[in-house]
Amino acid sequence: MSALRPGQLLRCVQSNASCRVETLLGEGGQGEVYRVSLDGQPYALKWYNDIVLRVDRSLRRRLEVAIDHGAPSAEFLWPFELVTLADGSRLGYLMRLRHPDYLKIQSVLAEQVRPSFRALSTTALRLTNALLALHSKGLVYQDLNAGNVFFDPETGAIEICDNDNVDIDGAPSVMGGVWEFQAPEVVLKLSSLMSYMLYESNSAKVSLAKEIGYLQNYLDLEKLRFGQRLTVLFEIEGQIEEVSIPPMILILFVENSFKHGVKNNVNHIQIDISLKLEAEYLFFRIKNPMGNHPSTANAGIGLKNAKRRLELLYGENYQLDISERDNEFVVFLKIPV
Repeated sequence: MSALRPGQLLRCVQSNASCRVETLLGEGGQGEVYRVSLDGQPYALKWYNDIVLRVDRSLRRRLEVAIDHGAPSAEFLWPFELVTLADGSRLGYLMRLRHPDYLKIQSVLAEQVRPSFRALSTTALRLTNALLALHSKGLVYQDLNAGNVFFDPETGAIEICDNDNVDIDGAPSVMGGVWEFQAPEVVLKLSSLMSYMLYESNSAKVSLAKEIGYLQNYLDLEKLRFGQRLTVLFEIEGQIEEVSIPPMILILFVENSFKHGVKNNVNHIQIDISLKLEAEYLFFRIKNPMGNHPSTANAGIGLKNAKRRLELLYGENYQLDISERDNEFVVFLKIPV
């Protein structure tokens, strides 16, 4: 069932005018798109699902940034007005209607249409110029995929949609993105993770600095995945340069916190990690929301395997405490170094 009904009046935030819902044009993972009228003119309204508004806490700010900057060029179906219900709740934005005869650029990639070389060249040139205009305003896409671009197979003219994921260059992102369009830095971090797993994990010991680098790369990728939903505080205390530990001894506890404390949690999540060297011991502590953690009385198989490995490495010369308090899951580890 549609979230809005034909004839329903909505409030335009910037102009304080009213727009009228006419008909549903389509729907997707983020919400629905409607044809609406404002001052007698037809426009498109993207209307967000409630879950999107709860998870993507920077969405309204990004839309305000886009509206303040204005469309970089005529090719963008750019937000120009925020829209809410009459009581100020929920959220959507107005943009131009997309040309009905334009096709997704994916239709070329899938060889469903075969435009002329001139049309394709025109499309490429206009897309390049449009993105250059965007970047010239200090803006970037936080999530870009081929579904954003529509084109006229006859002339090569384009329209760029879904501009609610544009933000100021360097701003933190809530977007997971589409793999083919991820930045090269992400591939480099994955490469570092794989290299560490392949070439360092067979060593008896590795430098603590390398292990921390591995953890940091993993955390950076998770922060990209969860965006502003996630805050990670990672504190390091002590001289780590000359210390070695068994490889991948800490990562399981970090992975466990994401698997059970973050994955299915739609709220903002904070994970606190501390690593301290003192008196020839390493103290490691990680705390995260309970989520769907196995209880300490019935710990998951991953934690059981971690205990077995610690016993093989250190016998009784280690301390591992797993506790639940105040709806938080806390792991504390003490090992000799």
